[in-house]
Amino acid sequence: MRSIKKLLLIGSCCAFASCARWSGPVAPTPAPASPPSPTLPQQVGAAPGGRRPTPVPATPPSTPPDQFDLQRLSKQLTDLSFMTQLGPEMIVRKLTYSGADKLPIPAYLFAPRDTARKHAALLFVHDGIHSDLKDLYVRHIRSLVREGYVIMAPEYRGSTGYGKAFYDSIDYGGKEV
Repeated sequence: MRSIKKLLLIGSCCAFASCARWSGPVAPTPAPASPPSPTLPQQVGAAPGGRRPTPVPATPPSTPPDQFDLQRLSKQLTDLSFMTQLGPEMIVRKLTYSGADKLPIPAYLFAPRDTARKHAALLFVHDGIHSDLKDLYVRHIRSLVREGYVIMAPEYRGSTGYGKAFYDSIDYGGKEV
């Protein structure tokens, strides 16, 4: 629950200078000419009886989120994207395995739903030194899994989206090879 609150806090933090700040309650709307329905709002956003709810301002965080908080949020959105785009047609799992020095290494598993027979496997390594598996690979993953391949895509040490310690632990494939 704490991580969800943190996500919502980070997500509500305005990242663009053009975002307007809350300027106070909205002025009341004039009463409608016909008698209001006792159960239905008369306008979008209006409470029953013609009253508008008073907006509650978002409390800005005491310190802005750092790049690693934003990378974690982006990675969680990517995980959700993989599940929603590929989950209905294949097995999609986020796993962890132990690296050479017992560091947990996250990885994705994409596999055909037909588990009764053996499938060839591919190790899918994402691009970039400090990067991660993005959902721009969805069409490639979908195509390979439809051909019957099981795909394991490790987020090797140094990948983004897992915090500063994981990011700083990059060794260019030495401990995972």
